[in-house]
Amino acid sequence: MGDRHWTGSGRCRAERRCHDNANLRAFARAVQSVAPEATEGPISILEARRAVVTAFIEAGAWALISIGILLWITLRRLGDVLLTLVPLLLAGIVRSKFAC
Repeated sequence: MGDRHWTGSGRCRAERRCHDNANLRAFARAVQSVAPEATEGPISILEARRAVVTAFIEAGAWALISIGILLWITLRRLGDVLLTLVPLLLAGIVRSKFAC
């Protein structure tokens, strides 16, 4: 990053829209390459987003495991458990593709 990215107060400024995910990631990477200890603004947004996405993935996995165990206890047949879980998994996959 050249001098044109720094303000007089020592802050870094973005020349592109940071509402775009790719620009936000590129800007955060550029800032962290110069100041690895930087934590404000775009860096905290990206880290919070990563934490939320990871938490949702983990919660979904635990929910799927719990549902599978409860179905196994109730139905006691692998075929019936799969007949119940496969549509659930397909619905989750389709929903995740349209959510982005």
